[in-house]
Amino acid sequence: MVMRTWTIGKKLLTGVGAMFALALLMGGAGLLAARSLNNELAQVGRHDAAASSEAAHIQYLIANLSVLARQTVIAAARNQGGEVTAKISESNAQLAELRAARQRLDELAGDADVARLSRSIDAAMVQWEGKAREAQTFAQAFSTVEAIEAIDASKSFSDAADKAAREIVDVLRKRMDANIEAASTGYTVTFAVLIVMAIAVIVIGALVLYSVRSTVASLVALAARLRRRSDHVQAASATVSASSQSLSRGATTQAASLEETSASIEEMSSMTQQNAQNSREAAALMQRVDQAVADSNAALKDMLAGMRGIRESSERVGKIIKTIDEIAFQTNILALNAAVEAARAGAAGMG
Repeated sequence: MVMRTWTIGKKLLTGVGAMFALALLMGGAGLLAARSLNNELAQVGRHDAAASSEAAHIQYLIANLSVLARQTVIAAARNQGGEVTAKISESNAQLAELRAARQRLDELAGDADVARLSRSIDAAMVQWEGKAREAQTFAQAFSTVEAIEAIDASKSFSDAADKAAREIVDVLRKRMDANIEAASTGYTVTFAVLIVMAIAVIVIGALVLYSVRSTVASLVALAARLRRRSDHVQAASATVSASSQSLSRGATTQAASLEETSASIEEMSSMTQQNAQNSREAAALMQRVDQAVADSNAALKDMLAGMRGIRESSERVGKIIKTIDEIAFQTNILALNAAVEAARAGAAGMG
């Protein structure tokens, strides 16, 4: 997989970022869906339902006004003047309530068709009111026949207003059904989107879990490698320490040998100086011997004895020089061995 080549930080950052992005998307989608549903339900609940209720109330008022007009005529036919006046007052109150209900309907509906139908209700009821006033005038004069004719003439206008009110109710009911269907569709779509996002979150979470597990495995393997290397380093350190101790002992031995060699060289130097002095004395003696050969045999014997001493001294000097050469050779060998050991110790330390 491509993720195997990613760094630990990239894996964790990608997983957390993807989950954070999906969480934001889910929150945003849920918020938008909630706002959409809230708007649609508000339209249905606060506007369309209220407007439909007002339209039904208008329809009831129109029917009630027609009934009150007929009741006014009936009261006139019975010569009940007080009843006629009461019915006329009630009709006036119903007309005022009808106008207020129609105004509330215009404010709630906010629709061109509803506004047109509301205006047609108003126009029809204006004409109905004119005929109703005539009927009320005839009823107050107890002219029953003329009042009935005026009521019959007003029926077509009240029927037109009632038809317009029914059409408003139908329009609002259809709009409520459409809004409810839209809300249901929006809910279905939102639910499906949230399900898809939840599945995506689960998948991303599984990938993040896999990434974390692989990261932990990588860290464990790295820790094991570091532990093994630490063991190797510890073993190499122990070897280097032992080599250092051995080198220190060798260096101590070399220092002691060098001190002994230095003492021998100093002794040889003093002997050489003594030999030089003896040589000078021998030369002086030779000169004196050459001059005094004839003086005495005893002097010759002394000279021969001095020569033998010189020969012995020369032999000792030769032996000392040979010893110095051997010591120098051994010193060179020891120095070479020390250099080789130092090189080995340095190579072991670098490993």
